[in-house]
Amino acid sequence: MPRSRLRALILALAVCAAAGCASLTQAPRIAAGDSFGFSGRIALHEAERNLSGGIRWRHDAAGDDILLLSPLGQGVVQILNDPTGATLHTSDDKTYRAPNAEQLAWEVTGWRIPVSGLAYWVRGQAQPGSKGSMERDAHGRPLKLSQDGWKIEYTDYFDAPGAAMPRRMVLNRPEFELKLVVDNWEPAAVEATEKPQ
Repeated sequence: MPRSRLRALILALAVCAAAGCASLTQAPRIAAGDSFGFSGRIALHEAERNLSGGIRWRHDAAGDDILLLSPLGQGVVQILNDPTGATLHTSDDKTYRAPNAEQLAWEVTGWRIPVSGLAYWVRGQAQPGSKGSMERDAHGRPLKLSQDGWKIEYTDYFDAPGAAMPRRMVLNRPEFELKLVVDNWEPAAVEATEKPQ
C-alpha cells in the first residue's frame, strides 16, 4: 500500500472515535469456542503513532471477519482470517494476503495486532495452547491476564444476570497499547453485511 494511501487510511480511522457510538446493551455469556460477534471502538498507540476507529468483528469456527469503520459507518478495511491464511481488502479495491492476520497487519500497516489472541482475550479467556496467568475479581471475572508477552486488563463488564462479558479492556506490551470498548455483543456470528466501499 503506498504511504500516501496508508496515511489517508490511518487519518480516516483516527476520526472514527468522534462518530456517534451505539448504545450499550446487555449481553449473554459466550462460552469458549462459540461463535460471537461484537461492535465497538478500538484505539492503538505506539511511539508517535496513534490510530482509533470503529470495529465490527464476527468469529466462528471457520475464522474471523473484522471490519474497521469510517466515521460515517462505512467499511474502510476488512480482514478475513481462516486456517488457509488472511486477506485484507481496502475501500479502494486493493487486496493483500499473508499466512495469518498478524503478519498481514504488520506487512500492510506496520502495526503488530494480536488477532488470534484477541479472539479469546476479548471474551476474558486465555488463548488455548499457550501458557498464561489470570487474576480474577470477587465475582470470578478476569481482572488481569498475561499471555504471549501481552498484559490484558479488564476495566469494565456488562452486568446482565448470568453474563460476564467484558465491556472495556486495555492490552499492553512494551511501547504498544491497544484499547477496546465493546458497545454491543452478539451471541452468534453473522456474516458482515458491510464491506469496504
